[in-house]
Amino acid sequence: MKLNADQKSVIRAIVWLGLMVGVMVAVLVRNKPSAKTVKFDIVCAQFAARVPIELNLNGAAQLSSAQIHGFEASVKNVQSATPISMFQNRQGTKWRSLTLSSRPDRASPDATLKPGGGFGTMTVDVNPRVVMSSSTAVPPVLMLTSKASRDIHLVLQSEQLDLREDLYRIPEIFGTSRGIDSLAMKLVGALPGVILDAYSGEPRGSPVRIDLTFVPIGDALPLMAPGGGGAGAPLHNAELDLFGTEKPGIEIEGKRPSDLIADQRTSIVIRARTGQISGISLVAAAGSNGAPGLEVSGFAEAESVKQDDHELLPTFVHEILDKPYDERTYWLIALGFVAFFIFKIVDRAFEILLKTFLPGG
Repeated sequence: MKLNADQKSVIRAIVWLGLMVGVMVAVLVRNKPSAKTVKFDIVCAQFAARVPIELNLNGAAQLSSAQIHGFEASVKNVQSATPISMFQNRQGTKWRSLTLSSRPDRASPDATLKPGGGFGTMTVDVNPRVVMSSSTAVPPVLMLTSKASRDIHLVLQSEQLDLREDLYRIPEIFGTSRGIDSLAMKLVGALPGVILDAYSGEPRGSPVRIDLTFVPIGDALPLMAPGGGGAGAPLHNAELDLFGTEKPGIEIEGKRPSDLIADQRTSIVIRARTGQISGISLVAAAGSNGAPGLEVSGFAEAESVKQDDHELLPTFVHEILDKPYDERTYWLIALGFVAFFIFKIVDRAFEILLKTFLPGG
């Protein structure tokens, strides 16, 4: 079929309009924030990450005591116990290990652990999404709240271990029956020492968590386990959630965001393609009467950095407006020509369509 001149003009107008719509869609997509190099050093009240983290309890931060709520635990390499009657079971046989397990028919058990003497390995392995928080108490306390069974793993190794427990089943002492509801013991073992191995249990009526109390020896207590070459916790397609932040330190491509809120408590969410958590420390949070806070530092190739749902990564247009004056002028002139070109094409296309379909218009 042969097209006349008017039909050809209409087809050309439709094609040009389609191209312009495609260009506008591409511009809108391109105007979304692109991945940027982000450095962060943020003090917060709560922190959760979708990456496993190992905390060191026997480095610069010295553990004073640990309280476990709803954990399953075992104690090995016990050579003596006080009171001495606890060192033998009902048949008079000495034991070298203990098993602390919860009872399905009772509330979640609790235990307070105080290591003493020489220290060996003392670590906490934290699975993704475990919530870390600091209390307002002094001395500083780090609280880890479990989301699922076995997502917190505690290892304490010391020459002495003071153990005070409530509602645990300990078959080595009581047999299959419980006996009494609470028990206090001092356990001693020669090096490598008494070894306590504990995992978070299944969350039930009350939260499953561990409270770690540290000796206040300085303004900052680093908690990250030491690694070769200063390695921290690597990030790969991970999200970091920081709640109750104060004066967050964030740099995007080496510059502090102009719209970063620093004079009130906010929440920060970082979605990282790659990167690393370099350090986690308990610090005295400024503006909160010396109450400890969590300082989280590191770097990331981030595809999103939000503060209270407001995106801090710049869009394409924001990047142009943020350039130096002379470079920004060239970009604005170029964008002006592009906008004028698009306007003339769209205007001509509509003129053709109106003449064709509304000849008298």
